[in-house]
Amino acid sequence: MARARASDNARSRSKAVQIDEIGRGIEQFQDLLASIEDFSREGFPYRDAARAKAELQLRECVRRIFGERSPEFQTYRNHKLRISNKAETAQSITVIKELIQNLEDKKLELQGLKPAAPDPPAATPQPPPTPAVVHAQTQPTPATASPAPSPVQAIPSSPPVAPSGPPPVPTPAMAQPTAAAGPSVHPVSLPQPDAPPSEPQPSAAHPAPPSLEKPAEPPAAPITPATPSPPASSESRVADPLYKEDSLELIRKVCLRFHAVTRQLRLRKDYRTTLEVEDDYDLQDLLCALLRVEFDEVGFDEWIPPYTDGAPRTAFLLHRDQIAVVAKKTRPGLTMKELVDQVAADSAHYGARERCTTLFCFIYDPEGRIGSPKRLETDLTSVSDRYMIEVLVAPK
Repeated sequence: MARARASDNARSRSKAVQIDEIGRGIEQFQDLLASIEDFSREGFPYRDAARAKAELQLRECVRRIFGERSPEFQTYRNHKLRISNKAETAQSITVIKELIQNLEDKKLELQGLKPAAPDPPAATPQPPPTPAVVHAQTQPTPATASPAPSPVQAIPSSPPVAPSGPPPVPTPAMAQPTAAAGPSVHPVSLPQPDAPPSEPQPSAAHPAPPSLEKPAEPPAAPITPATPSPPASSESRVADPLYKEDSLELIRKVCLRFHAVTRQLRLRKDYRTTLEVEDDYDLQDLLCALLRVEFDEVGFDEWIPPYTDGAPRTAFLLHRDQIAVVAKKTRPGLTMKELVDQVAADSAHYGARERCTTLFCFIYDPEGRIGSPKRLETDLTSVSDRYMIEVLVAPK
């Protein structure tokens, strides 16, 4: 009894968690729907960048809510939002609303509130046969009768099997037993077929009934236990694009919690020496330590960008050099135009590499020098078939 109650509680908790996740997914799709309606208006600035970011958010929401192997994710993993005119905008909005409706139906199904499917329509009864057909069935034919069957043949011990051809028409000789056949046997009426049988040939003999013996069944094949498939290697996981999306999610989590880590480092006992993030080099040292918590391998790429007057900068290479992470810190005198030019130079440098497919730029703004961080992220984020640029500003 205790095990049964524990399993019931586990199922109820699992259903409650699914309902909660579906509710959060509906809210995320509604926010995405509001964003599409916002940047589809006339005069909205940075429309292309906002559309690219919305496509990235749509892909992430579908993967997180429906799952990586779901048909929804396979359908919308490369979906493009069209907003050139009102008809295309309405089509894009319809796609989001259909996903919301699917989640709401799934939520009602888990809650047991989904209405039952209507009963199928009853089968139409077949009309009785016409009198002409009945007369044709009951009228005996003047064909030559075959020899009268014996009493053992008149009453079979098991139901006869219908022959492959049309059934024979009963004759008076078959219906009435002969006087010299021994004890009297009641006549057996044969079932009449639904459709009128075709006229048999007068001189043709009745087809012999097939053998009623059950054919021998082939011997069952021995059951061999299934061999478990070996676990996927690290190389196959790295080649999986879904595994790359998980890596980007981990990078976002580290960058969004970076400011909370820097504040915690200031609260050391007895005012011990700590790390103060004052420039890009301090930012890179602490960010590298946090990335090593989430990733087994963190590579380094040092180069001299054109905006540093000969000073080297270091980027971090993750996911077997497919993701390049650059970090920048705002400071007095750094304008938004200079920040945009720096991101463009980094994008040109890593976009020329064959293996690198994603540039992730983390802009650390602890003093709030960026007036519109969301607008800057939308302006600099871009998505293409081969190369993607994602910009994240924190804290906001």
